[in-house]
Amino acid sequence: MIFDIGIAVLCAVLFIRITGYGQTREYATLEEMAYDQSGRKNLVYIKENNEYIPYLVLESNYGGGGSVLLLRENVLPEPMPYRPSPYGESKEGLGGPWAWQDYGSYYETSSIDKYLDKDFLKVFSPVVQEAIAATAIEVTDMESYGDKWAKATHMIERKVFLLSAVELGITFSVDYNITKEGTPLKYFESKEHYVKKAYAADGTAWPYWTRTPWIWETYDVVVIGTELDFGRPSADKKMGVRPAFCLGKDIAVQKSDSVIEGKIVYVLKLDDG
Repeated sequence: MIFDIGIAVLCAVLFIRITGYGQTREYATLEEMAYDQSGRKNLVYIKENNEYIPYLVLESNYGGGGSVLLLRENVLPEPMPYRPSPYGESKEGLGGPWAWQDYGSYYETSSIDKYLDKDFLKVFSPVVQEAIAATAIEVTDMESYGDKWAKATHMIERKVFLLSAVELGITFSVDYNITKEGTPLKYFESKEHYVKKAYAADGTAWPYWTRTPWIWETYDVVVIGTELDFGRPSADKKMGVRPAFCLGKDIAVQKSDSVIEGKIVYVLKLDDG
């Protein structure tokens, strides 16, 4: 009997060593937490208006810029239009009250771009605001819309931004209805839709905006759906918003047991207190 128990314990130890089950990793910096480095879904909690909010730590060298990419795990509390229409709300089932020349889905002139890079930034403490890196992101040119099909893009610099459809693992019709903005992120390489889905804090699934226009029209924007990989609603529709931004790879993290009762999570050292 003692021999049998000994064998069982030995097998259990070997199983843990082989599978990694039961092991926890220690992280000192954001770079170490990034999915492309750790191979794990890691969260760091960052204060928004003094409330800790979970962010996915995705890439250790986003766009080759040397900074770590973070993406809000949940959508913002309130859905938002990509850009309100100057002609009022769209009617159900129609493309929306847009004129072609309005370019409602053009990211650089969207209200959501202005909100994220200016107003949303203020939810963070001054020290975090200062630490957020100005990041080069790839966006679609106006000349790529409609029958021009230039597939042209250019770079702009932002502190807070939306991820693109391609970055989120959407590769449909890249040669037809969308341009290739950025490159696919390792975390979203899985073809499973649940990896891309997002929720509100209460657990309700929400479709959310990307920064990618559906260039067959000038007012449709690609969204990540709740049931399907993508949709393309008119820019004036209200959808979920998942802000993304970059922080320096050497920014220190530490464990905390005061964020969630009964759970230890990682927070930014510079955001502590």
